[in-house]
Amino acid sequence: MDYGKNTTVSVAKSRADIHKMLEDHQCDDIVHGGSNRLLQIVIQFTYELVPCRISLKPPSPQEERFHLHGNGYRLSATEAGKKYDKELRRVWRCLFLIVKARFVELDAGLFSAQQTLAPWLVMPNGRTVGELLEAGDQTLLDSLIKASGDKLLSWGGKKGADHGVYADD
Repeated sequence: MDYGKNTTVSVAKSRADIHKMLEDHQCDDIVHGGSNRLLQIVIQFTYELVPCRISLKPPSPQEERFHLHGNGYRLSATEAGKKYDKELRRVWRCLFLIVKARFVELDAGLFSAQQTLAPWLVMPNGRTVGELLEAGDQTLLDSLIKASGDKLLSWGGKKGADHGVYADD
């Protein structure tokens, strides 16, 4: 299923919707944006004093799929641009749905914040847990946790809890 493939919701509206949702859930330090040159989309926020970041690479506007019609003919630059803009609208709408789903999980009490937001947690080296695991860097992840020792920053900023995120003070 291609969620959002026919969305007419602009990138700006999706970004604003994500921002509002984060604000509604008392997130701080909210930053979101994208770079066409670097092909990067980032949503960063702090939830209960814990930094989180969602980062992804959108498709390149140079990809052939944006320049070819379904029958194989080349599209004009204007048509290719429209096709690429449509894909960016879809990507941002998907991000909105992903963030919304995570906060629905939290609001419903289905999962803890640790379980729900774990892939997005920013570790002391600036990389997220998800980035470390995706890179197959389990050794680095283990060493970060071990190096943090008893410096446990729990949700809500209280030290000494049983569950939380390891971070440097």
